[in-house]
Amino acid sequence: MDQMHIQYFEENVEGRDFIIGDLHGCMDYLEALMSHVNFDKAKDRLFSVGDIIDRGPRCVDALNLIHEPWFHMVLGNHELMLSQCVLGSDPLTIHANRSLWQHNGGDWSEGIDPLWLRNKAELICVLPRIIVVGKDSPSRFHVWHAEFVHPDPNIVITNQYIDEEADLLLDDFVSRNNTRDEFILWGRSMIMYDAPARAKDPTRPIVQDCAPSYCGHTPVMNVVKYQSQIYIDTGAFINAVAARFNEARHQVSSLTMVCHTDQKIYQYKTFDNTINEIVIGEPYKLKRKAVPI
Repeated sequence: MDQMHIQYFEENVEGRDFIIGDLHGCMDYLEALMSHVNFDKAKDRLFSVGDIIDRGPRCVDALNLIHEPWFHMVLGNHELMLSQCVLGSDPLTIHANRSLWQHNGGDWSEGIDPLWLRNKAELICVLPRIIVVGKDSPSRFHVWHAEFVHPDPNIVITNQYIDEEADLLLDDFVSRNNTRDEFILWGRSMIMYDAPARAKDPTRPIVQDCAPSYCGHTPVMNVVKYQSQIYIDTGAFINAVAARFNEARHQVSSLTMVCHTDQKIYQYKTFDNTINEIVIGEPYKLKRKAVPI
């Protein structure tokens, strides 16, 4: 199968489009959210920012989402680690990759059928880095895993850049076979360094001016928007890991699902098993309503 860096989807005119944050095997939370919003598998679509596996309790079920016609995802760094371990050929490299993967929650794969894992790895390795929905629509949005910035700070990421030039930039990173340097899978510079610097210096040049772009990778306490990126990884796995090691549950842990169509955010709060409904307003002000489940 050929590598596809950018995948395009038409605007959904019959149903709703949802985007889920880093799932990390927490399928119970996802199923509760889908039930809460009456997700219609015939009309609605669920897009994922990647990292659907590792750390949580139901990674096999999470990986099987790949086969669902209503589910679409971009590559995350955790899926990348799986594919590098399973499909690698150099023993030393495989050993190093496996150590990294297991340190980051990949130990669930022990005892799993190797042929099953290889099948999933072959599907994973051709996942896109970017999903574009509604290319020419006013409701256009993007999905990627970590962040999308250009190595040249003078080049601003726009819709036109994504459509006309991003594929070449991503191909350059992939062809080097050094994905640890690939910002779209591992980057955290915007939220950890650029945002604080801009708070001190508002004249600092922007690096993005494109349609809303949903991403994960960096856990945040609540949904955060910075420039064009909307960070929706709210640490779903935290209490799953705490339960595994009989540790105290954390109050700040949730799985976030955004309905781009209705401009609503739904968060499964793992501390008290409630779902928060959040209406998005300008400039990304949130109105919350707790719903017991």
